[in-house]
Amino acid sequence: MKWMDELLDTLDTARTEAELLAKIESTARYLGFDSCAYGIRIPIPVTRPKVVMINNFAMAWRQRYAQCGYIAVDPTVKHCTESTTPIVWDEQMTLQNPQMWEEARAAGLVHGWAQSSLDARGSGGMLTLARAGEPITPQELAANQKYMRFLVHIAHQGFSRLLAPQWQPPMDKALSMRECEVLKWAADGKTAQEIGLILSLSRETIKFHLRNAGSKLGVHNCTATVVRATSLGLLA
Repeated sequence: MKWMDELLDTLDTARTEAELLAKIESTARYLGFDSCAYGIRIPIPVTRPKVVMINNFAMAWRQRYAQCGYIAVDPTVKHCTESTTPIVWDEQMTLQNPQMWEEARAAGLVHGWAQSSLDARGSGGMLTLARAGEPITPQELAANQKYMRFLVHIAHQGFSRLLAPQWQPPMDKALSMRECEVLKWAADGKTAQEIGLILSLSRETIKFHLRNAGSKLGVHNCTATVVRATSLGLLA
């Protein structure tokens, strides 16, 4: 299909999040949805991961959603952090937080569908497609859900590429193969001395690689280095 080819081209050529969102929005309209949103969880810092939300929702609703902290009680977000199975908004879901859903409907978000996507780089994202018109029927899902799920993965790959500089180390600070190897053994609980014996290197050489990796990742001890590298998917 022509729209799929155009979408794949945009995946690699889009220079800004707005450009990619525009293409995803046009594809969403082709599939019968007025609104679309992509939220991506940046894996660091571990204690308070940053969430970036990119959408074409009404500004008033975006501000209200942020002001009220609805992300913490949104059942679609909860579902998508626990499963990559698609979810369709239903009446039972809206009973969990009636005020939030009433305000969403007032913003034209009446019927919706969402699915999450995860990758080895440590980021997780969620695509939402919504509209104010007709409910999403089983027949519609049977015909279009494969394309909707395709759009989820395109969105995640595209936005991950554009946003990765916010959490991935620059190329000149990429971990070497030896640093990754040392960190993998450290992640398994091995001490510097034990790793040295395994790799036939001195204890001081192992400590040098650990310090160097930590410097590249912006942390200052072995535990933090291992956690940061794992969170970023660098040891996969």
